[in-house]
Formats: sequence, C-alpha cells, structure tokens
Amino acid sequence: MSPGHPLPIKPEHIGKGVPKGMVNELSSLRTKIERLNFENKQLKAELARDNTGKTNSSRIERLENENRKLEELLRTEITIKEEQDKYVESLQETVKGKLTKPGNDALKRHSEALLKMFEMEKQLKEKYGRLDSNAQQINELIEQLEEANKEKEEALNVAERLKQEVTLLLI
Repeated sequence: MSPGHPLPIKPEHIGKGVPKGMVNELSSLRTKIERLNFENKQLKAELARDNTGKTNSSRIERLENENRKLEELLRTEITIKEEQDKYVESLQETVKGKLTKPGNDALKRHSEALLKMFEMEKQLKEKYGRLDSNAQQINELIEQLEEANKEKEEALNVAERLKQEVTLLLI
C-alpha cells in the first residue's frame, strides 16, 4: 500500500500496489511463521506429554535419588564380596589347621588339592588382571604408534611439497 491509499482499507486492497519481490518475501515470511507456529505447537505438546505434572527439577531429583540408591547397592555388593573373601580365607585356614592333625590322610590329600586349586585360582585372577593391564597398555601404544605414523606421513608430505617448491624456484 502507498501513503495516498484511500481509507478504509479493505481486505482486497492488501497486496495491491506492492512490488512482486515484496510479495514473494511476505509469502516466504508467512510460511516461515506458519512453520514456526507448527513447531511451537509440537514442542508444547511434547512438553505436555513429558511433564505430566512434573517439572524438570523433580525429574532431576528423581534421577539423583535413583543414582544414590544404585551407589548404595554397589557399596553393599562390594562389602558382601569383601566379607565372602574373608570367609573363604578363614575356611582355608581352618582346613590347613585340620590337616595338621594326625590320622586324616585322605582328607589331607583332598584338602591340599583344594588349597592348591584355591591358590591357583587366586594366581589366575592376578594374572588376568595383569593381562588386562598389559592389553590396555598395548592398545595405548598401538594408538600412539598410529598417531606417530600419521605425523610421519604428514611430515613426508610437507617435505615433498617443499622439495617441489624449491625445485620450481630453482628452475
């Protein structure tokens, strides 16, 4: 519309006398506004589904409580395992004590075999722990080697480019 347009402005007057570029721009702006309104409605609907009367802070509190409970369960599991390890050790000591009593030859051989088995299991666990540690170190060294190879390739490429540039300059 122009400043000299007669009043009242009727709906059919809107868009008349406006350059085509402006009409296209207005049209694209209207579609953007419609799209944003649609996205806004979707987000509001999503929030309504998500919140169901709960705020984000209450959701965070719930998750923190779950985390605390899981940590407490983990601590309990660790304590139980430590107690079981101590119990196994005390049983081993008891068996060793009974082995020293005379007249228990069959029990003695069986108990010695069990004790050897327990000791071997303990050694295996230690070796597996060292193997895991060594495997981790090997993986780290492989990564460092790969990185060093990449750097070497980059350095060779740079050296080759410099060599070519020097050759061109000398020509």
